[in-house]
Amino acid sequence: MKELIFQAVVEGNELYSVYVELDGDGRIITLECDCPYDYGFVIWRNVDRAVEGTEIVAKRAHEAMEDEDGVLTVRMSLCIMEEMLNLLQSADDSGGIIGGIIEESFERIQEVTQSGDRFSRTEVEELFRLLLKESEHSLLEGWPDWQLALLESASRLAKTSDLLREWEEYVSRMISTQAEETWSGRYFAERIAVLRYRFIQENESRERAKEYLNQNLQFPEFRKFAIQQTLDNDRFEEAINLALEVEAVSI
Repeated sequence: MKELIFQAVVEGNELYSVYVELDGDGRIITLECDCPYDYGFVIWRNVDRAVEGTEIVAKRAHEAMEDEDGVLTVRMSLCIMEEMLNLLQSADDSGGIIGGIIEESFERIQEVTQSGDRFSRTEVEELFRLLLKESEHSLLEGWPDWQLALLESASRLAKTSDLLREWEEYVSRMISTQAEETWSGRYFAERIAVLRYRFIQENESRERAKEYLNQNLQFPEFRKFAIQQTLDNDRFEEAINLALEVEAVSI
């Protein structure tokens, strides 16, 4: 099968080109965008022109998703994410255009991984490891919510014991690199714990979920979960005590 090459010339402050090369299996070999931001800082009124090339690639990613090519959709979305994260460092995104494109990329990735059951084992493993690797990309430093979004998407694919163990080892190592005494370190650890809790709720017994909840009551979010559960079961005094603990921690 011949390689697939997509090219486009985009008019911004000057002409520049977008180039995407795929192999016979739809995997990206090369992705290049000769975008204007390579020439200096992009002021807010020129951001829409700076992202024109990326929007062409995003359209192709959307078409791949409609064609149910999950691997290609995720790969192209990650490429878009990297391009926009680079641009974000040298542009005024007051209008939220760059951030919006990044969010759209994450939404496509999440949509793909939510339907992971229709992928082959090889595709699942490829996507799973790709998402784990990207979650540690240097461009995502300082953007914990986007890191967590990739880890959450990867967790949806961890349907075997081997992949689940790999996910656990990966996130445990990432947590160990965070400074626990800092707000960001505590935030990251809590959000990972919430991802684990949701996974347990969906895939394990109710007793195991309750056990994990009680093991993590040091996190305010888990105490809120516990409060809701006690209210649902009419254990009002226990709910009041837990609420007082949450209030004490937040003061």
